Amino acid sequence: MVLVGLTSLSAGSTTVCICDLGLGGWKTAREVVEILQLAKPRHPEDTAHQASLDDVRKIVGEMQTVTNIIEELRKDNSSALSHSQKVQGHIGELERTLNYYRDRLRDLLWPTRT
Repeated sequence: MVLVGLTSLSAGSTTVCICDLGLGGWKTAREVVEILQLAKPRHPEDTAHQASLDDVRKIVGEMQTVTNIIEELRKDNSSALSHSQKVQGHIGELERTLNYYRDRLRDLLWPTRT
């Protein structure tokens, strides 16, 4: 677990976001900190809205699920591009081999006169 962000919501109140870097939780934590910073009272006399911690956990959990799906899709896309480049390399190699055999067949059927 790693401390990602720290923000003060009101006088005497501090929120700490902790996440697991290995699971990509830092991205969700960063978004949550940004939202918390936007939600803090603009004037000292304002009070922050009291939200249910369970509701916050549920929403953050859903955000993490979506973030994980996005990361998996990015990995899959990157993998697909990598495999596509490898396939293109193999196709080019096979095309060169095919041209070699075409030249050999042409030389066999129509030998050059010397």
